[in-house]
Amino acid sequence: MSTRTSRRADASKRDHLFISYAWEDAALCEWLWRKLTAQGFAVWCDRFELMPGADWPHDIDVAIKTRTFRMLAIISPYSIAKPNPSKERTLALSIARERACDFLIPLNAEDIPAAEQPWELSNLQYVPFRRWDEGLRQLLETLDAIDAPRPRAEDGPALAVRSYLPTPVTLPTAEPLYANCLRVTAIPEVIHCYQFSRRLAQVEARELLGQWAFHMVGETTAWAFTGPPANVIGSWAATRKRSSVWRDIDSVDGNPSRDIVSTLLRQSLMVRCVELGLERDADGRSAFFPDGLLPDNRVRFVGYRGKLTRIDVVGERKRGEGRNRYRLGLTFAPRQTAGDGMMMEIKIRLRMSDPRGELDAHVANARRKLITKNWWNHEWLLRQLALASFLARGGSPPATGPEPTEFSVGRAGQEEVRFSAELFKTYVSPSIDEAALKRMREFLKALQARTAADEAQEVDDLQPGESE
Repeated sequence: MSTRTSRRADASKRDHLFISYAWEDAALCEWLWRKLTAQGFAVWCDRFELMPGADWPHDIDVAIKTRTFRMLAIISPYSIAKPNPSKERTLALSIARERACDFLIPLNAEDIPAAEQPWELSNLQYVPFRRWDEGLRQLLETLDAIDAPRPRAEDGPALAVRSYLPTPVTLPTAEPLYANCLRVTAIPEVIHCYQFSRRLAQVEARELLGQWAFHMVGETTAWAFTGPPANVIGSWAATRKRSSVWRDIDSVDGNPSRDIVSTLLRQSLMVRCVELGLERDADGRSAFFPDGLLPDNRVRFVGYRGKLTRIDVVGERKRGEGRNRYRLGLTFAPRQTAGDGMMMEIKIRLRMSDPRGELDAHVANARRKLITKNWWNHEWLLRQLALASFLARGGSPPATGPEPTEFSVGRAGQEEVRFSAELFKTYVSPSIDEAALKRMREFLKALQARTAADEAQEVDDLQPGESE
């Protein structure tokens, strides 16, 4: 192929208009992209990088050199001062000299006087864009005069209309939706009233709650699904006085029966936590992993993608010159489902301390936020799944066989409470397009980085004693 033929072939690929601009001129850039696209032109503008149907290049410099028919440079006080638009204009002028054509078409957005315009553009013919409608009319005349290609003559109008719609981030398929709740699969029908021989001291009641799920309704009266364990030895005695089918009565000793049952369910899970080696806090409402309970202080479990994974439940984070220790924990809250069912919500807790185990409550809360602020759905869900798995099997690693579907607390038979071993899960449609969200995050991150770089360059360009 001859050089002349090769150049004609290369020229046939140059069918795009590239808009160079500063981010402060984004409104004009977006308006211009839509107007030109609706006219059938193929237009590149990073504001529409994620637009379905748009053809955004991976390498901008190569795209400008090989696939761009003309560069439209929005000239404003902002684009004159910023490095990226200046770099793009310099590249365009180099291409113009090489091809001996007016490759760069400057659009004067703010009637900048000739003395304040970039010197390298002083001999170019500007398109005035103080009035956008008049500027567009003159730009279209200019493009028609040089026979600018219109490769989107058929789909351009529809693409411009779609640009007003949100970027689709869903797929027409079902996906699992998790709730941070365990289903209560079996609740004893009967609750029993026990009478203590004397009033329990606070420390005695707290210790007893680590082994027996009960609910005090007076100084010496408690309700429970089952009696205290035989190995519990104290200077008191608990005698069963009466029993009731809790669904058949509205209240017990002036307390709503459902409230008593909800408390017993929560206390049953706390007993389970203590049985598995977790440490309860002072008020007994939360439990935390102690150091050394699990190998490497990690829970191993099957994640939501069906693969074996793990999370740390005890660890340290560097903070300035010192270090913070953290321990994962949990607490529970009863939730009633439609009908007569019950669920137990798992709420994640994180206990912070210094290496000596001390830390002011206000400081601990601030440092807890530093860790959890970067936890999104993925991080929260993994910890919920890890805690559910731990409650079901303790420290045992997942087996190769079937996973447990339930675990129980209390005496086997009619006095035991059973919970699902898995978080409540349902399926919903449409599903979230995670790949689309990832592209959006990467695009926004890159856009923020470009903006930050431009702003930093502006600061560097200011001389001592000068101001904007």
